[in-house]
Amino acid sequence: MEPFVLYDAHLLHMPTGRSVVNLRELVTALRDIDDEVLRHHLFRFPMDPAYDFSQYGHELAYWAEVGLQNAALAERLGHFDPYRGPDLDALRWQLVDIVEDHLMGSPHVPWVRPGRELHLMRSILVAYPTGKQASSLVELCDLLRDVSRGCLYFHFFEARSRLADRKDDFSTWIAGSLGRDDVAQAIRGIDFPALRVDGVRASIIRILSEAPS
Repeated sequence: MEPFVLYDAHLLHMPTGRSVVNLRELVTALRDIDDEVLRHHLFRFPMDPAYDFSQYGHELAYWAEVGLQNAALAERLGHFDPYRGPDLDALRWQLVDIVEDHLMGSPHVPWVRPGRELHLMRSILVAYPTGKQASSLVELCDLLRDVSRGCLYFHFFEARSRLADRKDDFSTWIAGSLGRDDVAQAIRGIDFPALRVDGVRASIIRILSEAPS
């Protein structure tokens, strides 16, 4: 049995020098930004402390709420789950359709106030082993109580965009190495877009600690 090796992670941010100030510019940006910029704004948001104060799972919905102050668009974008998409290009055009449809139904083009622009970024995720590893549910549970935000992000959030089966690292290891499909399915059932990072941590710890031996 291979132990579960815990990795930590952090982001290297690289500004593109381009900002979005209204909804029409957002449509244009969604059409032509490169994949890594789109990936940053869809999948890297849980690494931002602002994620803990948002009800949404990706930065575009958050910006619609706090930047554009457009609750209707924020809700529509908030229902968009990038982790369920077949590929990044398909996600891009689904987003374009949502924003264009909202724009066509608006009496004017929504703008942001100065200081609330969406600054387009790309980022590199740097992951590295922590030196900690687990060989059982109990050991993994104990380790997760103290791991960093970057560790939780890498193994739970980022894995869903990294792995072909869209599953997290924890449940993949639990099912494959420990043969505990029951625990793996419980972790995969966590409604993580509705939770903040510490909520995800608490949910995983609860599932592991309550799992029958």
